[in-house]
Amino acid sequence: MTRQAVAEQADLVVGAGGDGTIRYVADGLAHTGIPMGLVPAGTGNLLARSLDLPLEEVDAINVALGGEVRLIDLVRITVDDRAPEHFAVMAGIGVDAMIMDETDEDLKDKVGSAAYFVAAAKALGRLPVRLTVQLDSNRPVRRHAMLCVIGNVGTLRGNLTLIRLPTPVPALGQGCVTAHHPTRQEG
Repeated sequence: MTRQAVAEQADLVVGAGGDGTIRYVADGLAHTGIPMGLVPAGTGNLLARSLDLPLEEVDAINVALGGEVRLIDLVRITVDDRAPEHFAVMAGIGVDAMIMDETDEDLKDKVGSAAYFVAAAKALGRLPVRLTVQLDSNRPVRRHAMLCVIGNVGTLRGNLTLIRLPTPVPALGQGCVTAHHPTRQEG
């Protein structure tokens, strides 16, 4: 539907769904100049929460149709030899990706965000993965890691901070990369 809206040069596209659905809509609208309204209808609704958008459907629709436009950064990511994609919340490799992959959708429908904790318990016993991260034209960094997350939104439901972002978040067009390395105590 997003492709059709872009082809028809829509004035506004309203995405209704969770962060995954909204990611697909945002990716389809990247670099088109078409604004996106957001009606949060998922489990986490992290993007809507981080933008202080209403979580109630009618209120969110009123905001989406209200005409106020706020620009946000999308992150462009290329994984292996796949086509580049854009996202607005976060993307992860390692345990994060395993959690998202192993979350039981039926359980999520029944218990909400708690389904992610069940998947996390399964994923934590895994070994680190090899990864290479390259930001823009900088030198690639290769590591073995349990988790690598890149994103615009750092706080999960329950006020759990996954990514420490600067306050306020950098203005459009700026970036911030933080790395947290465990230290070994010699004793």
